[in-house]
Amino acid sequence: MESLYELVLNRAFESRLSYGSGGQKLSVGQFVKVPLGKGDKATKAFIVGTSHQDTEAKYKIKNVLPVNENNFCLPKEYLQWASWISQYYIYPLGQVLSHFIPPTHKSPKIKPSPPWKINQPNIKYTDEQKKTLSEISVDEGFKVHLIHGVTGSGKTEIYLDLFEQCLSQGKQVLCLVPEISLTPQLFDRFETRFGKGSIACIHSQMTPRQKTNFWWDMQEGRKQILLGARSA
Repeated sequence: MESLYELVLNRAFESRLSYGSGGQKLSVGQFVKVPLGKGDKATKAFIVGTSHQDTEAKYKIKNVLPVNENNFCLPKEYLQWASWISQYYIYPLGQVLSHFIPPTHKSPKIKPSPPWKINQPNIKYTDEQKKTLSEISVDEGFKVHLIHGVTGSGKTEIYLDLFEQCLSQGKQVLCLVPEISLTPQLFDRFETRFGKGSIACIHSQMTPRQKTNFWWDMQEGRKQILLGARSA
């Protein structure tokens, strides 16, 4: 019984497609191209699992197109995260995964980032801020919290404190803003708190090279905080 690979496409449907390896060594999480449709159009796809071909099947199994050493492969934990996002937001897995790969190839000249260092400000939290922080900090795992307040009421300071808690646990932080115009002021504020050169930033006004460099900075642990719009 031949082993097959289950793949998803960057398309608005959830169905998985089965392809053979063509004698190649493939891995779950790998980004590949496959022949699709009657015209066998080369189409981008992601390997998300394995299966076996039914020996009695009368249909022909196509093979994944030849891959090279530069074919990107997502770590297992990233694939699990993408699957969770797909289910939580009811969004096709293939389209979710399309945002998990860097826009272009990795640059051989990546500058090292300075180690992040928290600059502890002398802040006096209000009673509401203290209550909000204590309630959020108690929860373990994934939870949804809505912090409601007018501009200048101290919401951002709560976020920064929570980020600090995550960093102290060896985790990374993703901060999404509703519009690109907010990223410059938040970027400066975050660097003031966590150190210059410690923040990665991704949004649609950046070049593919800039996005890719920041992507690898986060992936390889050179930066711990990612700030950006929804594309981040």
